Amino acid sequence: MARSILILALVLAFTAAAGAAEPGDSQSGSAHPTLAARSTWPGVVVIVILGIFAAAVLAGPIIRANSPDDVASVSHDEPPGASGHHGADGAAPHD
Repeated sequence: MARSILILALVLAFTAAAGAAEPGDSQSGSAHPTLAARSTWPGVVVIVILGIFAAAVLAGPIIRANSPDDVASVSHDEPPGASGHHGADGAAPHD
């Protein structure tokens, strides 16, 4: 675990060092990133996410209405051999 954390830290350190620009390389004179003046993708992403929620709201009741009422329950709380499927001792028969 400690080895994988060390490897991750080294990889992050090397990628940060490789991506760092020299002080004179800045084109705008500012070392900080700037936001675009007008972006349309955030609005599109919000609309897509709302569409996914709307589809789930519509599909949920339809799927629940068409699903069977009585689902066969499987109990895993039974002691070995109680179900009778695997013999008296609960182990699968070896033919």
